[in-house]
Amino acid sequence: DFATTTKAVTDLIAQFKKQSALLIDKHASVSGKLQLLGKIIDATTTLHQSQRTPQFTSPWVGIHGDYTPDNMLIEQTSRKLFIIDWDNAKVAPRAFEIHKAIGAFCSVQWLNAYLVPVDWEKAEVFLRAYHAVNPLNKNVINEIVASAAYGSSTYWIRFTLIQTLAEDFRMLNLLPEKLEDCLFWNNNLDKYRRLLLSLLS
Repeated sequence: DFATTTKAVTDLIAQFKKQSALLIDKHASVSGKLQLLGKIIDATTTLHQSQRTPQFTSPWVGIHGDYTPDNMLIEQTSRKLFIIDWDNAKVAPRAFEIHKAIGAFCSVQWLNAYLVPVDWEKAEVFLRAYHAVNPLNKNVINEIVASAAYGSSTYWIRFTLIQTLAEDFRMLNLLPEKLEDCLFWNNNLDKYRRLLLSLLS
């Protein structure tokens, strides 16, 4: 439920803002990352407030939830592909899984799939291959772009802040170094939409 997630994120952000100065003083080794996290939250909160929580009207389907190269195994002899780590499996819009997979498989570096810059050529190859097997339509394309906006401005913050507020800083290692890289999807939504629509031409 995206409305529930948004409410939970709002509460977590308020809690983080109250505790961030204390966390920075207490954990000098990650103070730079904590400060970067605060800047990202300020920027993405502004973006999210300018957009409505996405409404997904296409059918929801069973998705893996963490479809990344780390969760794929290929058997050497048969070359069969095995997908592992189904802890995040759920019923959700397929657009959400497609967008996260693009971040995971087409990124210029493996950090946080919801944030990092992608190689547009790789993204086009990925999307054309996907479209050939499981065709996209304009409705799903709009939902993929909405997933990019929502995922990069809201969704990732939830699990990052849950861990950070518990003083588990592993997620901070998955943040890019520069703020502009963290805002990659937000700054490239129009380009993303044009790439997706080109699949239909």
